[in-house]
Amino acid sequence: MTTSDPEMGVLTELLRNNKLEMPFSDFDDKVMHRIQGEIHDKATISRDIKLSFFFFVLGTLFGLFINSYLLRVQGTFWSMPKETIVLFFQALFLFIFFLQIEHFVKVFRKA
Repeated sequence: MTTSDPEMGVLTELLRNNKLEMPFSDFDDKVMHRIQGEIHDKATISRDIKLSFFFFVLGTLFGLFINSYLLRVQGTFWSMPKETIVLFFQALFLFIFFLQIEHFVKVFRKA
């Protein structure tokens, strides 16, 4: 493919006229710094979600252990019948459990 000098001159002139002017002298640096910051933030959020899920599972297992322990213990707690304490703990456990499940659903919908 051969081109003549007048065509090359026209092409050079068009490219020179279409040069993009940057709004600020450090515009490229600011954009790249912002992109790197967003990449770092996404990695941090991903790590936090994994850690949150780990502690959710750990807390759930601990709650189930406490529940089974309370069911096996005989007697009263703080001068209250065992059944009342177990019922209160189970209600509290379910409330917190479903609250955290709802939170995880919202987080994973965004991700």
